[in-house]
Amino acid sequence: MSYAQVQSYVFLPKYILDYVVGDDKPRIDPDLFITKANPSQIVEVIVAFYPHLQLTENACHDHELLLKIFIEMVAPCLSNLVSSFDREKNYVQALFEAPIYTPSQSTRWVNSAADIDTKRIGDFEAYVLQNFKNGNYRLAAKQSNLQFLRKYKFLKKEEIEEIMHVETEANEALHEILHLVQDSHELIESIQLRLHQPKLSQIECEDFEEHLRSANTSLKSRQVMFNTAVQNVGFINAFIKHHKDILVKHQLNPST
Repeated sequence: MSYAQVQSYVFLPKYILDYVVGDDKPRIDPDLFITKANPSQIVEVIVAFYPHLQLTENACHDHELLLKIFIEMVAPCLSNLVSSFDREKNYVQALFEAPIYTPSQSTRWVNSAADIDTKRIGDFEAYVLQNFKNGNYRLAAKQSNLQFLRKYKFLKKEEIEEIMHVETEANEALHEILHLVQDSHELIESIQLRLHQPKLSQIECEDFEEHLRSANTSLKSRQVMFNTAVQNVGFINAFIKHHKDILVKHQLNPST
């Protein structure tokens, strides 16, 4: 089963140390970096934080686009890093002040500003994807209606694909719980077969009955988990289908 990760650090190139300011509490100054760094360095730092972004050669030479991505997506993260700033290494392992949520994301190709809406990406991750990744599926649907869709009207293809990653994880969780339920049934049947063996002593019978009660209790708990997992998968599937239908309608009639 694949899991989204909680990220507590990021690896940055050593030249980032040239932009450290402050003696009492050293920090990386994003403004200083963006005024002095060359385009390839800006790209390298962007990708360090957002490895799923694939910038084309055209994007890498589009200074305005690089500034937009850096200022809106990277600078807030960069200014909140803490590090020992060890100059003996050729990289910097900088810690976030608090762990951040890093959902697994599909590759996003960026060729021009039209390919990336940093505000929309941030809103999608905050109001939709993060709740889905945390297992708060119905809250994600509610937040998407109240906060995201009221503004953006529909989910894009790549946004739906992100939620499909969640669907895959939910299906994997369902199969794991199914195996647990199956194991419980197998254990119960095994105990019952032993209880029907001839010439069991009273102590042996009492021991098997105690194991049977325990196994039945475990089964009930696992069945609740299984029912919840089934409902979750059904809900996510319905959510994806619903928004695929909305996207198709938008593509057929963009003015609506």
